[in-house]
Amino acid sequence: MVRGADGGPAPAYVNRLDDGTVVIDIPAGQRFEQLRLEQKQPDGSVRAWDLRIDLTNGQMTLLGEQRLGAAFLDQVERTAEAEKQAVHRLLAALAE
Repeated sequence: MVRGADGGPAPAYVNRLDDGTVVIDIPAGQRFEQLRLEQKQPDGSVRAWDLRIDLTNGQMTLLGEQRLGAAFLDQVERTAEAEKQAVHRLLAALAE
């Protein structure tokens, strides 16, 4: 998965093709782009690589690598599900 440098959605001018190729439509005057690439591992953990790409020559520099454990991701997912359920209960109460 291709993300923005902060882990959020990639900028609109960064696109991933069906074959996995990443295409950057370089905005005028921009020399560098920072992106995060994520890969889900078989054990449920996620590996992430932070890259800086020189848009003038295509050179990529690895800024860092992270591994988010499956337990952490499970906790985030449970928290998000609890929040989602709370919103649904509130909406149901308001609809009554």
